[in-house]
Amino acid sequence: MRLSIDKLMRPILDSYSYESIKNRKKKSILITSHFKNKRKELFDIVNSTIGCDGLGKAFGNRDFRQLKMPLLEKYNYNLCPENEIYDGYITEKIPDAFHAGCIPISWCNPSDLEEDFNSEAVVNLFGLDNLQRKEVLTELSSYGEMFEKLLKVPLLKKKPKIEPLIQFLNNENNFK
Repeated sequence: MRLSIDKLMRPILDSYSYESIKNRKKKSILITSHFKNKRKELFDIVNSTIGCDGLGKAFGNRDFRQLKMPLLEKYNYNLCPENEIYDGYITEKIPDAFHAGCIPISWCNPSDLEEDFNSEAVVNLFGLDNLQRKEVLTELSSYGEMFEKLLKVPLLKKKPKIEPLIQFLNNENNFK
């Protein structure tokens, strides 16, 4: 599914009513085929703190990728940790969650996140120990100030442009 840049540039509450957000499952969802790296640890922490439904091969059930958006739209949160931490590496997981009106709970390098996205629209568990993660998740699940703030900020601060990539690809010095 193509994501709307305009939707990613608006706060969640501009696309979904507060009432519809409050009527969603008050827990997280993780759709994954594996538990490599930090995934199992993060799933366990999120599940024990705010609750987390798991779907996909890692949970012994079918592949849900084609139903991803309708599934995400049923939850307040999406646990969407990156597979690996590499310089400049952020996958589709965070924008997918945000587009569906879920607050993204991620595990990614903060500087990589800030390169393309508004870090204030994402709960990033990277660099926190388990006690700190539980504290953040407990505060988030209280539906207080943190939750309200996350619903009122856009994921994108500006429209992405392809020109810098074209310039990079046209500069043969970048490939030596």
